[in-house]
Amino acid sequence: MSALLLLLVFTGWSQGSVKNEGVRFRLERILVQADSFYIDLSLKNSSLIGYKPAFIKLFIRDRHIAKRTAVQEKEIIPVFATRLLEVSADSMQNIALILPVFTIAKNKELVFEIVERNGVRTMQLHIKGHRLLKIVRKKN
Repeated sequence: MSALLLLLVFTGWSQGSVKNEGVRFRLERILVQADSFYIDLSLKNSSLIGYKPAFIKLFIRDRHIAKRTAVQEKEIIPVFATRLLEVSADSMQNIALILPVFTIAKNKELVFEIVERNGVRTMQLHIKGHRLLKIVRKKN
């Protein structure tokens, strides 16, 4: 396959991960090929209690929400997603997603939300719309 593969680089970017009670949810990279985003996420558990993810949800919403206004969220359904397995104590799991290509307006953001089954460790990873447009060619 000779299709061009592009890579979004997140070097030195502080919004690439979120941590909640010993569990870190991190965006590793985004690859773009033809009409699909290939997204690599990681889930690292450094606590003594296992983390059982129930589901991962992706949606686009407004970045700045005024008081007393309705929040508009557009859910994005992945074309493919790896199974979410339990992340035992002191271990790590990689999550791969394939999404259809889309763009986001400047005042909106892409949100990855991962929810723990029967728990309270819910994490949201926010990616600003202009970050998806900063794509560079992958070096061979």
